[in-house]
Amino acid sequence: MILTGKVAIVTGASQGIGAATAVELAARGAIVAVNVIDEQHADDAAAVVKMIQADGGEAFVVQADLRDEDQIRNLIRTTVGEAGGLNILVNNAGVFSLRLSDEVDVRHLRDHFDVNVYAAVLTTRHAVSHFDAGDRVIHVSSGLARRIAKDCVAYAATKGALESVTRVQAAELGPRGVTVNAVAPGIVDTSMLASTLTPDERRGVVGATALGRVGQPRDIARVIAFLASEDSGWITGQIIPVNGGLA
Repeated sequence: MILTGKVAIVTGASQGIGAATAVELAARGAIVAVNVIDEQHADDAAAVVKMIQADGGEAFVVQADLRDEDQIRNLIRTTVGEAGGLNILVNNAGVFSLRLSDEVDVRHLRDHFDVNVYAAVLTTRHAVSHFDAGDRVIHVSSGLARRIAKDCVAYAATKGALESVTRVQAAELGPRGVTVNAVAPGIVDTSMLASTLTPDERRGVVGATALGRVGQPRDIARVIAFLASEDSGWITGQIIPVNGGLA
């Protein structure tokens, strides 16, 4: 229970890595605000909270569309009011859509940057006003920020930007004793993966991974939990690949 007494927000926590992270942090003692963008995903978020509570943890749902700064403010205000403080922010919410570079338009770019970069920066800005020394910001990047890949120029660009944000925020918040890091997952078994990889492509990824399997959301969540803990206190400004040795 290394996070007992801590309060965490996990954005985009109704499924996938976000849901696994909320469950993992709660299992380690944190009170978790499970953020969901809208009513369409509210049942999934409620299921995450129910799972946490069934295991003896504490969690609650906060609906907030992070493309709207007023809703970001409400997410922070509601969490602090409900749980009595805020210590950990996991910026997991993200948009991912495949498109070739010659098919990209302004709307496609804005859709990605609004959530993957702007929301993460603004949510961090409002969250850290409640932080003390020892508190944590953890961004969820992607291995695609540094891999040679096609069809994902907008997504890769936003994750590259988020990694730069990580380093800058680490420098700015370091004097306050707040650490800022990012995890960069490889291929993870989520609904997003199922919609983008063919069976042959999936087998190719497994063959190129040292541990010989696709990652699971909890593989990423456990590393996030470490970065949220006191044990990571001498790590900041780092991008941690969590990819099973994907070549």
